[in-house]
Amino acid sequence: VAEGSPLADAVTDFELHLRRDFNISRVEAAELASVGGDELRSKVERADCVYVECGNTFFLHYYLVQTGMKAHLQAFLDRGGLYVGSSAGTICAGKTAAIALWKGWDNPSVVPKIAYDSLDLLGGRSFFPHYSSQWKSLVDSESTSLDHEVVTLTDSQCFSADESGERLLG
Repeated sequence: VAEGSPLADAVTDFELHLRRDFNISRVEAAELASVGGDELRSKVERADCVYVECGNTFFLHYYLVQTGMKAHLQAFLDRGGLYVGSSAGTICAGKTAAIALWKGWDNPSVVPKIAYDSLDLLGGRSFFPHYSSQWKSLVDSESTSLDHEVVTLTDSQCFSADESGERLLG
């Protein structure tokens, strides 16, 4: 991440927040489109927290799949690492990235089309971020085509899971 870039500033602010509020000591920044293989695995292994940022869900999903990040994340979570997803990062934590098609906010043609099977980090659920009452009928209608639960999250909510259980906060 280029020093002085908006992303670098956001990572620095986020890292300070994690150190102060969660006693997380190391956050590694990586742009998946330009990092992969052993470098990506090494970054994940050294991190206490993986923060998966917002942006185009299909772009993010594509590079999560192409870089092998799912396997890296599973090992990371198994050792107690913290995954934080924001917007697209929240959708990609779920079972399917196809949720992003529902609103039409993200353009899937920015990357080659691949299956929308995503990280599925939380036991067969998908996540619909930025939820408000305006999206209720859309979620109710579209979720009937899925074989799993869709967790809706407003901008003031998060879904948390650890050894003590799962909960919706906010």
